Amino acid sequence: MPAKGGRIIDTTDVTIHSAVRVNGEMRPLAGPTLDPIFCAPLAIDAARRGIAIAVDGTVVPRARWDSTLLRGGEDIEIVRPPARRLRCVLPTTTR
Repeated sequence: MPAKGGRIIDTTDVTIHSAVRVNGEMRPLAGPTLDPIFCAPLAIDAARRGIAIAVDGTVVPRARWDSTLLRGGEDIEIVRPPARRLRCVLPTTTR
């Protein structure tokens, strides 16, 4: 019997997977939240601004990355801006 105000969750129809698809590539599920996705071998700096994560097509706000639970089987897309290129401007010469 659940605690007062609690509920019983029927897990008989829940399928647990041991992998997720990250940017189209299957990877082992390293933990129950999005946090382990930033570990090697992806080498993504979670503190870097401009990174967006979507789980099954829904963008996850940065504030919920560490609390978003994964069961496995999810399709995760990580989008980050390309590295900036330095532009060299040569001085113009007059003749």
